[in-house]
Amino acid sequence: MPTPSTTRLDYGDSLATVPGIVSSPGSINVDAFGLTQAQVVYSFDSSDPTLTNMISSFTMGVDYPYSLGFEMRSHKYSFNLLPGGVGTLTVDYMGVARGVGNTDCQITGVSNTTAQPIETHPNFTIITDSTIISNGPLGGKPAQPSTNKNKPIFIPSSDYLSPWRFDGFGLPADGTRNIKAGIRQYLRPMYSVRGIVFFNKQNAFKAAIMTNGVGRTLFSAADMAKLITPASILGAQDFKTCLLTAANAECIGTPDEPAGIKVVYDIMLGGDLGWDPEIYGPMAQSIF
Repeated sequence: MPTPSTTRLDYGDSLATVPGIVSSPGSINVDAFGLTQAQVVYSFDSSDPTLTNMISSFTMGVDYPYSLGFEMRSHKYSFNLLPGGVGTLTVDYMGVARGVGNTDCQITGVSNTTAQPIETHPNFTIITDSTIISNGPLGGKPAQPSTNKNKPIFIPSSDYLSPWRFDGFGLPADGTRNIKAGIRQYLRPMYSVRGIVFFNKQNAFKAAIMTNGVGRTLFSAADMAKLITPASILGAQDFKTCLLTAANAECIGTPDEPAGIKVVYDIMLGGDLGWDPEIYGPMAQSIF
């Protein structure tokens, strides 16, 4: 490391203790969701032993030097070695300015469609959605032959509990056109929510609850209220219609002493039908 000049005169603090002295208190930034980030600049003697101790200490993560009423830990730092055997250390800290140990969830919503079997259409057997213009059910009650104008084809089954199988829409005997012929799917509206949440060290276990809960519906209305906020962005919803489809966790800082855990998650809403509980069970426990 740079050695002090032979003409250097030392006075005041020796700068030999870790982490040195604060040369600039830096700044504190708190976003609307409670994620807090700060930066502090320290001055220190850049001799080899001191520099080694500085690297070792900050690699493990250190607490923010000022009291803010919540914990912040270092997660990134950089050194700047100056002439005369003096160096500066710039440290980035992160924490959660919420007493509950996690930030508010920041979400974006995407409304799209996904291909689903036509038999799952709300008006396939009977009319359940009167907002869709229709002259009657798309398929109607299973029968052979069917009297439905759309010419649905129902094939008898040997299963007495489900005696009919839909086999598409057919062609009229008079050779006229049937616009539903060949249609086996329809575009079902779906709503997906992507969210970001940060947990502090004490609540890092909640990230594991989320990653282990992928492929399951939310545990409670309280979880839905936290993960999808504001609720008005979706309107009235039941937590049982919310399927957690992804949860990607990222450690911020050293694994032993993290500044926090960031989780990016996706939730798909099942609409009025929800999710079949015999296929998609609920999460094992509540997140919040």
